[in-house]
Amino acid sequence: MLAGRSLSIENKILNQNFFIGSVVILSTALLTCVPETKIRSKPIGNWLDTVQYAWKELPDTASLCLGEDAFPDGGMQDFYCHLKNFTSLKELESYFGESVFLSGPHISGYLVLDDRYEFGYYNPAFPKFLAQTLIPASKDSGFKTITQPIYEIYIKNLARTFFATYKKLHSNQIYLVKERIRYNRLRKEGILDPFYFEKYKSFMHPQFSDDEDEKLASKFVSHSDDIHFNGDIVKTCVAFWIRRSIDQSDKAFFEGLNLLLLTYDPNYRNTR
Repeated sequence: MLAGRSLSIENKILNQNFFIGSVVILSTALLTCVPETKIRSKPIGNWLDTVQYAWKELPDTASLCLGEDAFPDGGMQDFYCHLKNFTSLKELESYFGESVFLSGPHISGYLVLDDRYEFGYYNPAFPKFLAQTLIPASKDSGFKTITQPIYEIYIKNLARTFFATYKKLHSNQIYLVKERIRYNRLRKEGILDPFYFEKYKSFMHPQFSDDEDEKLASKFVSHSDDIHFNGDIVKTCVAFWIRRSIDQSDKAFFEGLNLLLLTYDPNYRNTR
């Protein structure tokens, strides 16, 4: 009888230990499923100071990239090569508090811009961070007065091109979806032509067409001054928006761009 009671007590202890052990294991497993959040290592105030300094000093910068520099009449890469005077991707991430890219060819904080098949998938919170911090003039009329001439000379052309190409692409959603699917398929199959985006050089021309048969050709909303856009910049902007529609950051980036034009270029913005 005593032996039976001892066995019963022992079983209870074993069951309790099993229960406690299971809880510990389950809790540990659940905790490891929670995504790790990086902690911002630098005060955001320092970043805001850097942004204001960059706006003011942009006209005096030199390109930090090799090769020909077309700034301020070039595309986004030319612009980026001048912004490198003020920050790096690694430093930017330390203010942002997270990785800028969720995936892609970029390695250890360095941009890889010549990969034919892969591109960076943006963290969806990143364009929102940019919109909140890169346009101090949206909340400071005095700063706007100081930086309006800088926008006119160094930023306006590129900003308008990005804005106009987005609006035209989205004026025909069927075309945008078709181009996104085609581009994604070609790159995933490893057969993307290295000059694939050249076809978009004439995208902003009012007569741009994707089919010789006018009845089958895609139709877009166009404007009389569209013909004046630089085709070499247009093709890079179209490529950017197609990729952003794939990683689904396009709307967030456009919201920031829209705020930029509302702040510095409202008349142009309202005509589109």
